[in-house]
Amino acid sequence: MVDIHEIIERIKDIIAHETGDRKVLDKDVAEALGITPEHLCMLKLRKRVPLEIIARFCAKRHICINWMLFDQHPRSLCENTEKFIYSALPA
Repeated sequence: MVDIHEIIERIKDIIAHETGDRKVLDKDVAEALGITPEHLCMLKLRKRVPLEIIARFCAKRHICINWMLFDQHPRSLCENTEKFIYSALPA
């Protein structure tokens, strides 16, 4: 799994893209995640990844959480995922 610092950098890139490539600070990341800057600072110090918060951020923006957490390209997941989706559908 990617560490919290790499996740924060990815979130900064996403926010910068959304806001016109301006400099994005940790307080902007905290706001985008719906947490306080102090909470984000505590997560960084403890090297903890807030999975539920990251999942909501990704879902809201239609971003593959596997890319965010594991650096997996979304296309690499399609074939296996589709195999299970279609086998689970009723005939």
